[in-house]
Amino acid sequence: MMNNKKEQLKDAIFPKIKWEGEEYDFYLGCDYHGLQNDASVRLAAQKILDLFPIKMGLSYYGYGINSTVQNLEKTAAKFFDTETVVTYPSGYLGNLILFRVLKDEYNIIFVDEESHYSMMDALQISGKPFIVFKHRDFKDLKQQMDKYLAPHDKPMIASDGIFPVTGEIAPIPQFLNILDKLGKGIICIDDSHGTGVLGDTGKGTYEYFGLKDSRLYFCGTMSKAIGSHGGIIPCSNEFKQICLKKGIVLKGATMIPNPILAASACAFDLLAKYPQKIKKLHENAIYFKTKLNKIGFHNDLTPTGIAYLTLPSEEDLKELSEFLKNNKVLTNYSEPKSYTSVPDTGAIKFTITSNHTKEQFDKVIDLLKEWIYERF
Repeated sequence: MMNNKKEQLKDAIFPKIKWEGEEYDFYLGCDYHGLQNDASVRLAAQKILDLFPIKMGLSYYGYGINSTVQNLEKTAAKFFDTETVVTYPSGYLGNLILFRVLKDEYNIIFVDEESHYSMMDALQISGKPFIVFKHRDFKDLKQQMDKYLAPHDKPMIASDGIFPVTGEIAPIPQFLNILDKLGKGIICIDDSHGTGVLGDTGKGTYEYFGLKDSRLYFCGTMSKAIGSHGGIIPCSNEFKQICLKKGIVLKGATMIPNPILAASACAFDLLAKYPQKIKKLHENAIYFKTKLNKIGFHNDLTPTGIAYLTLPSEEDLKELSEFLKNNKVLTNYSEPKSYTSVPDTGAIKFTITSNHTKEQFDKVIDLLKEWIYERF
């Protein structure tokens, strides 16, 4: 029976799902535009198998680069308005690659305490000292720098762009102001939940804030808004060559499989051609978060594709999660501190997509009102 459940979940049509014969509104995952099940994206993956094997079995060097790789790089670079991109098998590796490649640009790291596991792993591997600052608290960051930064030090500020459970956005402009006053330093963000989501054209957190600066670096993923798989670093041709020289992940890891590369290129092309998808996601996010806030749940009114709610009691939150499920609404319940950025009493997370309807959001709000009225 469990295998049957998993099979049905795998074949879900976003943002509704048919599970054990019942239809549910679906707020799980992180496919912010439903591209993982888009017909064009799936067809692109299928067609490439007529030309190439599933994978080349090679790294980013030499014969590992074929026309499928080149097409993705060209399409993605056009999307991000950069000279090129670097890709790798998993978005989880992005921070590791950047920290290695940039190692001569910093000798101490200041990192947000709620940053993703991938960033915390990269910190350990970097071999550089690091200082943790309070979540999204640029005043505490400044205090930590005043305390630990020596005159000769070159700092790097590291953070998620969007935090994965709360949907909060890192205060990048304030980070940059701190570096301006220091006259040195770089910023590196993991923009996995910002890629294809934030900014008028989906370029991410930096576009959202209108920032372009040589001190700003980021890595993203194609496994969320792009609907496929693998990590990506948009960059200049010069920086790419540095990545190839210093980024040992690119030497040691097999390239992304060909169907995934083709699917990714198609997805980037679709988002570029239909920016209304991004606009609709932003509208949906503001609509739903505004409604949640009006009934007592706080969310920053930002266009991230994540909303969440929490309660003082962990048991109440679990009960509410089951109540929503029993009323055909599937959400993600996280136990306290079970993932990065989960509040102390746990959280119910809603993944918002450009395909959700206002009627679906209104249903959730009505259910929450009903549950609150019965309990309180």
